[in-house]
Amino acid sequence: MVIGFFVGSLFLSVGASLVKENYNYILDCNSGDYSKQLNIDMKINEGLNIEKIKSIFQKLGKYGEIQILSLGGVETDNGVLQIVPVEAKNQGDWHIPIINGNYLDGQCGQVVLGKDAADALKSKKGKNVSINGKKYNVRGICGRENRETIWDNAIYMEFEDYISSFGNDFYNPQKKNNYIMVLKNGKDEFINEFGDIEQKLSNYGVEIVYEEMERNIDGSSLDNSIAITAIASCLVFFIAIINIINLMNYWMMERKKEIGIMKAMGALNGFIIKWVVVEMTMISSMGAILALFIQFVINVLFKSMLVSYGVNINLSFTNLLLAILVSALCGVISALLIVRKSVMFNPIEVISCE
Repeated sequence: MVIGFFVGSLFLSVGASLVKENYNYILDCNSGDYSKQLNIDMKINEGLNIEKIKSIFQKLGKYGEIQILSLGGVETDNGVLQIVPVEAKNQGDWHIPIINGNYLDGQCGQVVLGKDAADALKSKKGKNVSINGKKYNVRGICGRENRETIWDNAIYMEFEDYISSFGNDFYNPQKKNNYIMVLKNGKDEFINEFGDIEQKLSNYGVEIVYEEMERNIDGSSLDNSIAITAIASCLVFFIAIINIINLMNYWMMERKKEIGIMKAMGALNGFIIKWVVVEMTMISSMGAILALFIQFVINVLFKSMLVSYGVNINLSFTNLLLAILVSALCGVISALLIVRKSVMFNPIEVISCE
């Protein structure tokens, strides 16, 4: 019985990990929820001073997180690391995935490095790194452990820090400057107030336009993986329940004398049913825990191989919840289907026969 629940729980838990990874992949390809984001293109004409430019970007940051994507980078032996300034008074519910540490929190003097950028700068979370002659604390490392992402060679820093380090590269007053940005959240408020924004910026010789984000990848693969996981798990659990019911028939027959003695001593049918259901719940939970342990061992022993294939079967609270709850539910159902009939007998006849 434990093996039956173990197999079903293992299918369910691994499937849940793969569904979660597929979901993360879709989010990564769309840089989060594309429907909540905007592409913004801003052109600044000659003559504005750097302080005015700073105030414009800081005011745009009130709507949500602004990332400026069109700027230069830092030269290293491993290539150019893209600098991404971030201005945000109101961070959204999704940001670049963090492998270790945390995302930017609005405090100056900190950076988030892509995993390849961290290797190129020979740095890690909690250490200081020198960028363009200034030292910054590495608040986090971003990317995914099991595959490449578009953030692997990026350096994220606060907009104020970028201006202090790269102000001369950011704005050239002798030419027309063009900035490509992404508004990560606050889309509706920005669109509602865009007329006022456009009018105010035009007074300074600034042109601004926006466009809706387009989905880079659809969710059909996620739907397929969920369906496959659900169908496979249901089939495995269905087969497991049938086998467990057959085993329980023999199990209850073997324990019929024991149950008869309990009934003869005054135990009610409800007490016996609860007793058997608790035992089956414990057995099913043992199968689920064993499945989670095996998945953990497989992930540890074969992690490098799984990563090379872009597979992620890391355990999470979701795996624990699904495996234990579904196994326990199946155990209860199996027990109730058998035990309700098995206790309906006269204990005297059973004891006398023995």
